[in-house]
Amino acid sequence: MQLKNEKLILRNIVQSDLPYYYEWRNNKNIFKFLGGGYHPVSKEEMNDIFTFLLSDNKQNKRFTIEVDSIPVGMIGLYKINEIQYEAEVGLYIGSEKYQNRGYATKAYKLLEKYAEAKLMLTALKIFVVKDNHQAVKFWKRNMFKEIKTLINDRKIDSKLYDVIIMKKKLNF
Repeated sequence: MQLKNEKLILRNIVQSDLPYYYEWRNNKNIFKFLGGGYHPVSKEEMNDIFTFLLSDNKQNKRFTIEVDSIPVGMIGLYKINEIQYEAEVGLYIGSEKYQNRGYATKAYKLLEKYAEAKLMLTALKIFVVKDNHQAVKFWKRNMFKEIKTLINDRKIDSKLYDVIIMKKKLNF
């Protein structure tokens, strides 16, 4: 599947993306505040992780963000709930060269359109480490509202961080 606009493409993750994902996964600047945090992985471990990433299902839709035929990041919908019509969003621009150039916003807008039009979702959620100020600002710019703070919810580098749950109601 492909979603595209004039600047980028969101496409299914493919095996040839593995070297990019391996590089991004082992970059502390990229992964510090994401999901389980930064933990360097070997090529063998990354192969296992990548096998999991390749396995789309009804509850998870993952895409490689591509600019000028180059993979630059990943975006996805997770825990898609067909009863409550909502899902969680995950997004990162893994290639530092492409950060702060508007690609995350463009990718998110494409994903939001897909979530609304194809999946008929009515809300999206994101879990953001409170100290990740750039991410909090990004999601607020995209009209997400803070709904709850989980105190000391995520351990990163032996320190506990608060996580903000943010939500956006869609127009469906």
